[in-house]
Amino acid sequence: MGWRDGSYVPGQGVGDGYSLVGDAAGVVDPLFSAGVQLAMNAATLASAYVTAALKDDTLRVAGAPVYSKLYDTQYRHFHELAKL
Repeated sequence: MGWRDGSYVPGQGVGDGYSLVGDAAGVVDPLFSAGVQLAMNAATLASAYVTAALKDDTLRVAGAPVYSKLYDTQYRHFHELAKL
């Protein structure tokens, strides 16, 4: 999903064997680096997801939509903030 202000989110941020973080997972206001906090928070979410998935394979499938929803919500909040 892209916006006219240069920010974007790819269609699929997590899948079997991968999880996008940082700029790969989405960019908010790339000209002024407002997304640095977003990238750091995404790394924290992704590390929790990957750690859980490695410890218990059932959490790999169950945790993917949870990670996606948490990241998407966080991204949208940052995007709204960047528009102010």
